[in-house]
Amino acid sequence: MTKKNNIGLFAVKSKTVRNILRGILATDQPSVSRQAMRRLKKEATSSDLFRAFQFLISSPTAQHVSIAPIFPASIEDCTSAPYLGDNRLEADLAIQKARFGASEQELLRAIFSVAQINDAVFERNGGRVSQLLQEHADDFGISLFLMRKALSLRHTEFSKEAGLQLGAAIDPFLSKRRHLLAVAFEDSVDEQLSYIRVRRTFLSHVKDARVSRAVSPVLQDFMSPFSWTSEQGLAPLEAYSRWGVLDSLEFLERCLSDHSSRFKEDVAEKIHGVIPESVHKAWISTFGEDRFRDVIDLLQGDPDFLEYRLFRQSLALSEFHDVMEYRRRIEMGFGHRLDGVFKEGGTEQTLVDSGISKVEHLLPSRALSSLPELPVDTRTCGTFHRTLALAGALSTSGSTLEIAGGKDLLRLLDRTMDVSLLLSLSELTKFIPMRSGDRLYEYLRTALRFDADENRVSDHAYRRATQDIVGQDFGGDIVKFAQYLDDDAPNVAEHLFATCNEYFLTELYLLFEDSNAVINAQADLLEWYGDSRKDEDAALRAKSHRLNLRLRKVRGSIDDTRIYVDQLKFQYWAMETIASSLRELASISDAISDSSEAIPNLDDPIAAVEDPSAKLFQVLNLAYKEFCTNEFYGVDSYIGRRIRHGTLHGVLVAELKEPVDAIADQFALSSPEFSGFVRLWHTKVEAVVKAFGLELLRVKSSERKAGLIIPSIGDSDKRSTALSMLNSVASALAEDRGASVAISYIYDFCWLLLEIDLKRLRAAALAAQHELVIRPNQHISGSGSELEAQILDAARHLNTELQQRFEQLVGWLTRPSNVSPSATLSLLFHAVIHEVQGRYSGFFPKCVELGETGIDMFGHRFHTFYDVLFVLVDNAAKHGERTGEIHFDVQSKSVSPSISEITMSVTSALKSGREESSYHAINSAMTSDIGAAMLEDKNSGLRKIRVLVEEVDELSDFIVKFSEDRVTFSVVMSLPITGTDQRTDGAE
Repeated sequence: MTKKNNIGLFAVKSKTVRNILRGILATDQPSVSRQAMRRLKKEATSSDLFRAFQFLISSPTAQHVSIAPIFPASIEDCTSAPYLGDNRLEADLAIQKARFGASEQELLRAIFSVAQINDAVFERNGGRVSQLLQEHADDFGISLFLMRKALSLRHTEFSKEAGLQLGAAIDPFLSKRRHLLAVAFEDSVDEQLSYIRVRRTFLSHVKDARVSRAVSPVLQDFMSPFSWTSEQGLAPLEAYSRWGVLDSLEFLERCLSDHSSRFKEDVAEKIHGVIPESVHKAWISTFGEDRFRDVIDLLQGDPDFLEYRLFRQSLALSEFHDVMEYRRRIEMGFGHRLDGVFKEGGTEQTLVDSGISKVEHLLPSRALSSLPELPVDTRTCGTFHRTLALAGALSTSGSTLEIAGGKDLLRLLDRTMDVSLLLSLSELTKFIPMRSGDRLYEYLRTALRFDADENRVSDHAYRRATQDIVGQDFGGDIVKFAQYLDDDAPNVAEHLFATCNEYFLTELYLLFEDSNAVINAQADLLEWYGDSRKDEDAALRAKSHRLNLRLRKVRGSIDDTRIYVDQLKFQYWAMETIASSLRELASISDAISDSSEAIPNLDDPIAAVEDPSAKLFQVLNLAYKEFCTNEFYGVDSYIGRRIRHGTLHGVLVAELKEPVDAIADQFALSSPEFSGFVRLWHTKVEAVVKAFGLELLRVKSSERKAGLIIPSIGDSDKRSTALSMLNSVASALAEDRGASVAISYIYDFCWLLLEIDLKRLRAAALAAQHELVIRPNQHISGSGSELEAQILDAARHLNTELQQRFEQLVGWLTRPSNVSPSATLSLLFHAVIHEVQGRYSGFFPKCVELGETGIDMFGHRFHTFYDVLFVLVDNAAKHGERTGEIHFDVQSKSVSPSISEITMSVTSALKSGREESSYHAINSAMTSDIGAAMLEDKNSGLRKIRVLVEEVDELSDFIVKFSEDRVTFSVVMSLPITGTDQRTDGAE
C-alpha cells in the first residue's frame, strides 16, 4: 500500500548513521534492533533521520526490521513496533515526513473514506455506515481514529435504532484482551459512568506510571487533550505513530487547528513542512465545512445534558474544527477542574457571566437553547454549562453565592451536576458553610462534602444529617423523604436513591434497628423508584428483596441446623439398644450415686461387672458414640451432608472468588505484585478450608485421627460434664422414672458433651481465619500514596469478607436453637438455589414453579426435603445449562383416606455437548453401591438420597427419567392426612 521510492543507503550522509543502519539490518535480535533504533533517533540529524526512515520503509533489504506500521492490520502490528522515546520534535517530525511521503496517495484515499463514513452517519444510513467501516478496515487496517468514532457511535441512539455493525473498527481492540485505550475511551463516552471519575482514574494511571511509555501519552491525550504545555509540544506524536499514519495525521492536523498560545510560533510551520501539501489540503477541504449542527443532531438524547454529551463525544469527531474548538475553550477554562486540580483564579471567567451572586442568577428563565453556546448563558443553558458557571462564579477570589436556605440550595443542585467534584474543598466550604437548624440544608451540605472527600468524618456527618431529616421531618420513612425530594428536585432524589445501598442503610442505626429493617427499606425504595421511573428492573429487585426476607428466615433455619441429630431415631435406637441395661441398673442406682468421682476405664469389661458406675459410664459412652457416628442420623452424617458436601467450600471459597477477582483485576495495572498476591491468597484459603474439612471437621476414628469431634465421654475435657450426666441419669433411675426419661436426659447431655467438641472446632476455625488474615503493611512502603491507601482498603475489605464467612462457619458449629423449623417447599427451593449459586459460577437459572409448591414442611420433614433439594439442585448446576430453566413441580394425591402422596420433581436441561457423559454419571450414581454415602464429601449426592429413601419411612421412591436433553429427578413421600390444611401461598 506504500509508495516504493527506493533510495540507497548512501543517501544518508553521516557514516555513523549508515553504520547504525547496517547494524539494524544485520541483527535478528529484537532487543539489539531496538537499541540501535534508539541510537539512530538520538544521533542522526533531521535530514539523515528522514532519509534513514525512507530507506527502512522502502528498501527490500529492510523488510524484516520492525518499525511503526504505515497502515497496521492488527493490534500486534502496532504493539510490536519499538517505542524509541527521546521526544525531540525535529526527530519525530522527520520520521513522520518519511512515513507520510511513502503513503501520500493512500492517505488521500483514507481521508475520502472517513468523509464517506461521516456523510453516511449524518444521513442516518445505518447499512451504509456498517459497509463503509468494513471497507475502510479492509483497505486501511485499524486506527485509533476510527476506533474512537465507532465506540462513540455505539453510545448513540442512532446506533441502537439502526443496529450498526461496528465490529470492523472496534473488534481488534476488544477481542482476546481488551486494549486499555479502547476501554478508557469507551468509558469516557458511556453515559452510565461518571466522566469525571473515569477521566481522573486514567490520568492517575498516567501520573503514577502504571501505563507503558508507549501508551501513556495517547491515554493522556484521550482524557485531557489540551493539557500539553508548550514545552511538551507534540509529545504524543510518536505514540500515535505506532498506530499508523492516519493517527499521526489526525493528531498533527488537530494541533494545527489549535491556535492557542500553548504552541510556539514555529511549531505550525514545522508541521506544515512534514505533511504533504496535497494531504493537508484534502483534510481541510474535506473536514473544513461547518458540521456543528449535524453533530448536535446525531447526539440526540436528554436535551438538558446535550452540552455534556457533546463535550464527552468531541474527540470522536476531532476532524471538525468547530467541534474541537468548543472542547478546547472548555478545556482551557475548566480542564484543570475536570482533572481534579484546582487553581487560583483561572481563565474560566471568559466563559461565564461575572455578575452571578444569587442562586436565581444560575437558574433557567427561558427555553433551553438548541445549540451549546459559549460564553455560557445561564438563562438558556443545560446542566453542564450551568455547573461550569457555578464553578466560575465561585472561583473569583472572595466571591460566594447568596443561598436563602435548604430549598434554595435544593433547586440549584437539581439543575447542576457533579458539584462536589468540580469545586475544591475550600470553595465548597465557602459556598455552603454550616447552618444549624435547617435540616434540609445540612443534609445537602454534608452530602456534597461526603461526595467530595469521602472519609470517616464526612461519612459520619452525612449519615447523621440523613437520620436527622428522615427521622424528625418524615417520621423515619426514607421513601417519604425521597418523594419529597422528587417533587422539586428529581436529580437530587436520584442521588439519594443511588446512595442508599445496603451498606449505607445498615449504618443508619437510629432509623433501622436490624438487617431485616434495612432490607425492608431497600425494598420500599426500589418499589418507589420502579413505580416513579417506570423502571422494571427496580420493581423486580424490590420483589427479590421481599423474597430475600422470607428466604433469610429459611436460610437461618438451615444454618441453625447444619449440625443436627434426629432425636426420634436416636430414641428408637436407645430403646432398642440400651434401655434394657438402664432398667437393670435402676435396681442398684444407689450404689452408682455413692460411687467415687473418678471416671472408670471405659474399655474394661471386668470393671463393668464389678462396678455399677463403670457399667453406666460404658452405656453412656455407647450412647454418645452413636450420637456422633451414626451415618444416617448422627452428627457426622449431618456434617457430611450439610457442611462438608459443598457448603463449606461454597461459602468460604467459591463465594469469596468474586471479590478476590474484582480486587485482583483492579490492581492488575497499578500494582501487579498485590494483584498476584490476592490470587495466591485465595488459593491458600482454598487449601486451608479443604484441610479443615478433610481433617478437623470430622469425628475422630482410626482413619480420621485428626478429627476434633471425639466420640467418647472419657475425653479429659468432658470429665465434669460426663460426671453430671452420670449423676443425672442415675438419679432418674433411682427415682424409678423409667428408661424413657433417662434416655431423654442422655440425649440432652449428648448435646452438652458435643458442645465441648464443637468449642474445639470453633477455636480451630478461628485459628484458620487468623492464619489467613492479610497483613497489608507487608505490601506498602508507608509513603501514604493514593495507591497504598487503595491497597489498605482492599486488604481490609478482603479481611472483612473472610471474617464474615468464618463467623458463618463458627455459627454452624453450635447446637440448633430450633429443632423443628418450617417453610413452604417453594421457599426451601429458592433457599437451596441461593446456596448452590455460591458453589457454581454463572449459575443463574430461570426457576419455574408448577403444582402445589406452597405445601408446608416442618420438623424432620423440613430437614429431609432440604437435604433432597440440595442434592437435586446441585446436580442441575453440575450437569445442566446454568442459565437455563429449572422446573420445580410438586403434585399431591390421596392414596387412602388417611395417606397423601407428594411427588416432588426437579427438571433441568443437560449441558449441551455433554449429554452422554452426564447420562452415564447419573446412571452410575443411581445404580452403584451406596457405601458410606452419608459421610463422603464428593460425588455422593444421589447416593445420599437413596440412603434417605431406605432410612426415612415416609420416603417411598426416588426416580430419574431422561427425555431428549433433559433429566427429571422425582422423590415420592407419603404423609398422613391430619385434617389441617398444610398449603400456603407459594413464594413470588
